[in-house]
Amino acid sequence: MPEKNILAEKNAFLEHAVAASKSERPTILVVDDTPANLSLLSSLLKDQYRIKVANNGIKALELADNAPPDLVLLDIMMPEMDGYETLNRIKLNDLLCHIPVIMISALDEISSIVRCIEMGAEDYVSKPFDPVLLRARIGASLEKKRLRDQEVVYRHQIEEHNLRLEERVREQIDVIREQNESRQRELEILVQARTAELAEKNEQLRAAGERVQDEIQLARSMQLAILPQNFPNNPDWSVHASMFPARELGGDFYDCFLLADGRYGVLVADVSGKGVGAAFFMAVSRTVLLDLAMTGCSPSEIFAKANNLLCERNPMELFVTACYAIYDPRDGCIVYACAGHHPPLLRRAAGSVESLPCPMDIALGVMPDMGYSNHTATLEPGDTLLLYTDGVTEAFSVNGEAYGDARLHAWLATAMPEENAANRVAELVRSVADFVDGAEASDDLTCLVLCRKPRSSSLDAPPAELNNKTLLLDYRMPSRLEEIARLAEAVEGVLPDRPDLAFSSNLCIEELITNTILHGLGGATDRIINVRISSSDEWLEITLKDDAPPFDPFAGAPQPDLDLGVDERPIGGLGVHLVKTMMDDARTRFDGSGNLTVLLKKF
Repeated sequence: MPEKNILAEKNAFLEHAVAASKSERPTILVVDDTPANLSLLSSLLKDQYRIKVANNGIKALELADNAPPDLVLLDIMMPEMDGYETLNRIKLNDLLCHIPVIMISALDEISSIVRCIEMGAEDYVSKPFDPVLLRARIGASLEKKRLRDQEVVYRHQIEEHNLRLEERVREQIDVIREQNESRQRELEILVQARTAELAEKNEQLRAAGERVQDEIQLARSMQLAILPQNFPNNPDWSVHASMFPARELGGDFYDCFLLADGRYGVLVADVSGKGVGAAFFMAVSRTVLLDLAMTGCSPSEIFAKANNLLCERNPMELFVTACYAIYDPRDGCIVYACAGHHPPLLRRAAGSVESLPCPMDIALGVMPDMGYSNHTATLEPGDTLLLYTDGVTEAFSVNGEAYGDARLHAWLATAMPEENAANRVAELVRSVADFVDGAEASDDLTCLVLCRKPRSSSLDAPPAELNNKTLLLDYRMPSRLEEIARLAEAVEGVLPDRPDLAFSSNLCIEELITNTILHGLGGATDRIINVRISSSDEWLEITLKDDAPPFDPFAGAPQPDLDLGVDERPIGGLGVHLVKTMMDDARTRFDGSGNLTVLLKKF
């Protein structure tokens, strides 16, 4: 049969299936050699679905060939043709393979269920049947089938439309190609005449441009060379900064230096204007501020003296905004002042972000004899301090939208805890670059991050939920969904005598880890989730530790209404409800370095 006819036949079949699923009750084919099971399943489902029954695989295939059902409930162990062969034949049939099959099994047939799932079964239900769970799984499978059928129909229609469109486009392209070839020949004659004329002028411009570019590149290299490139990264704290000029030469600058008393000075500044003039004033301003800072004076005193000096040496009437802070690594104390600059942002270990109090004192170089004020703050373990210029908040996207203060605060609040300040700087620069998406920079971008490193994770010392407990499993799982299967095998391995407990534990672990990867970590695949399983005489304890932002899945989860149908029930809450139901205790807390979830199950 030609390929187009096959596509048309499958398309018509699926369109009929989709239309049928919308206009009438779905049909379920129940296949089981036990009359009691057939009767029970029929009575449970007949109010919502049309029920067909078969007591063996051969009869089931006959019924399916004559009138394909919307879903098959299939027992494994049957005479004449068992569930394995029946499932295999359904999946090999082009007109039946899309029908979801839910396997019926006893709890001790889990290995058979795994085999059926690998052969293409959609789901399974265990005997004895839980009516709510049975209806929920049937409803979910039928909904997925409806969406798949709809997708295939739409895709086939799009393919047919694209084939017709491609044919019309090819015809138009042939006409346009002929016209272009004629015009191209005419243009080539004109271009050849002008090319010779322009070649000599271009060569002259190129040589002049290279000389200018070499000079600018040398100036840029010298400008970057005066800024620190190596930063402290100590066991308790680290600092890092970067500057990206909007043009070849920038007016922003930063600094980080050790003071005589063991404290460190950190500085971020922004010269008005851009280009060569701003670059020269930047060099002068940095030299003045650095020389004054080395005296050990307070930030307000340094700004007052620097302001007077810059007012005396400012023929171009430029000015510079600046934020200077002195950090004491011994206790995390910070003394800072701002001269017309953005206030520093402080991110606490728990994820809150605040702009530090800072009056808008006048910029340096505007007017002599101005006063400036000192302010203090304390960096606790796990806190982060961010100094930045308006090249961050005033970075514009291709649509003209600014990165803005709100987006900067949100990024800092949701950024993953990071002990290395260099990584945090790189993440901010990447966030801004992703936002502007290639748009030309409107201003120099400079940022400086100072991190006081958090204390070691509380998972290093097992939590005291249980007394006299024995560690059964200590597992480090990469944050990838496919790794959950390996973790499940490890859980089964440490509970060989309690397959029921291993099964319920794996269901809860999978639900919580999936939520963590997709929502807490935003799909990041380079993180580690720590899983520990311990036991005492009466309890099994499961602890999960991640480094996602603070989040308690149990605190705001809605209570699902299990009496509602699948289409009527709101999305969310069912997985958390499952965890709470299967475990005797479930709770989460943020310990300063990540979320720690503890599950308890009584033996």
